[in-house]
Amino acid sequence: MEQGIEQGIDRLGTLVSRLIDAGRLDDAKRASEDAVYREALLTEFELHDESC
Repeated sequence: MEQGIEQGIDRLGTLVSRLIDAGRLDDAKRASEDAVYREALLTEFELHDESC
C-alpha cells in the first residue's frame, strides 16, 4: 500500500512539473483541487498507472 501511495505522489509531482514547464500554472492549480480534471491531465500526459 505504501508503494502505491509513493507512486501516486510521484505521478502527481511529475504532472505538476510538466504543467509548470509548459506554463500551465492555472491547470496545475485546478489539478490540485479537481480530481476529475487531474485524471484528465494524467491521461493527457500519459502518466496513468497501468494497475489503476
